[in-house]
Amino acid sequence: MFLDSEVTDHVCSSLSEFTSYKNIKPIPISLLNGHHVFAKYYGTVIFNHKFYLIDVLYVPQFSFNLSFTSKLSLNLNCNLMFSSNSHVIQDNQTQRRLV
Repeated sequence: MFLDSEVTDHVCSSLSEFTSYKNIKPIPISLLNGHHVFAKYYGTVIFNHKFYLIDVLYVPQFSFNLSFTSKLSLNLNCNLMFSSNSHVIQDNQTQRRLV
């Protein structure tokens, strides 16, 4: 999973990663190569009991997964800290590392 501050939604390229999902009205997605695709499902991806993503769009044409940093921070009430070679996602209440 890549963290990105420029995207507007979480995106996952594999439906098998979802713990639950449902059909949605197709949402147009612009790819970096200029092509357009549509997300037709969204749902929840759970990595562990402390770290999960909600309202994740399923976009099989992506070759990787993206997480929108602002949405991640808001949904999980966490801080994201970056250094030149790593990142930490930390719970705001317990100060414990989520990932």
